[in-house]
Amino acid sequence: MIISGPINTNAQHVISQADIIGEEWWDDWFAVPGVTCLAAYQAKGAPSYDDTKTNIADPDNYELIGGTDSPSPVDWDASTGWQFDGVLAKTLRTPLTADNVISMIYRFSGMSTTGATGAADGVPGFVVLHNNADHFVVYNHSTAQYSSGPETKIDTGIVAISDRNFYIGKTLAISDMVFAGFETLGLGIGCQVTGATANINRMIGDFAAIAFYDDAIDANTAEFEALVDRINAL
Repeated sequence: MIISGPINTNAQHVISQADIIGEEWWDDWFAVPGVTCLAAYQAKGAPSYDDTKTNIADPDNYELIGGTDSPSPVDWDASTGWQFDGVLAKTLRTPLTADNVISMIYRFSGMSTTGATGAADGVPGFVVLHNNADHFVVYNHSTAQYSSGPETKIDTGIVAISDRNFYIGKTLAISDMVFAGFETLGLGIGCQVTGATANINRMIGDFAAIAFYDDAIDANTAEFEALVDRINAL
């Protein structure tokens, strides 16, 4: 169709659907083709503390709960993320329960020898423990497993559970963990949840972002490494 007549060079901007809705402050760094991301939380780069508690993979579900015994906001800075200090009340947990989760990945920095993320009230559990002097202790719906390899313990970086495997960055540190049963507690962030209102192994350090999945995230090596690169770039 040809439109005749003068062109209005002073025409006002046409309001689009994107203008009305507004662009989200995050991108889909957590996306893995063929795998459902059940929940993802981003503290580094978030516009406010309340925004860090939003499940950016599914904003209508699994908003983070702040604190446990006596809820209290976790210290937070947009440049580093949540700043855990080992205080009982200053921890986070998601209503997403461990029995729905097969994989998780998270980024942290300045971590002391104390700390955990996940849930375990005995064995089995779904949790990564940072509280060993020279290696990680990992429960992936399994008994305790111990990391090995060139980087057996780091205080800054990225770790991931992918089904039966555990990674430190892109390096496979534990493989073929034996399934022992499902943990059913909600998952802690910056702590190990042990009950409805209890947690232990509270982190001391900064926490940038975390994501949980319903299937393995390392089935395609290139896609897994790209995920590690994206969370590292936040």
